[in-house]
Amino acid sequence: MTVEGGDHLTRRGFLAIAGLAGVVNNPIVEAGIEDKRLFELGTITYNLGRNWDLDQLIRNCEEVDFKAVELRTTHKHGVEPEISDRKRTEVRRRFEQTSVKLV
Repeated sequence: MTVEGGDHLTRRGFLAIAGLAGVVNNPIVEAGIEDKRLFELGTITYNLGRNWDLDQLIRNCEEVDFKAVELRTTHKHGVEPEISDRKRTEVRRRFEQTSVKLV
């Protein structure tokens, strides 16, 4: 991602700007509602979580308060396109029992 003038904006820089935008002139903050979140974080198992089984993945996401996870293929969680409908339903139900949304 580039910004005006050709400077490169890193992911870390973007998140810093996004975080700042959530605090400055924010009607939620100005109203004194400090615990209301403007956005929530999730992860993709592309790098983070690729070596975690499904239970460990969910447990770790809950522990760090990630609200969602996108499962990529060929990782330890074992959720692959060719799994059975029964197994797919089990995975979906497992996520429904947690605070982590499966996306």
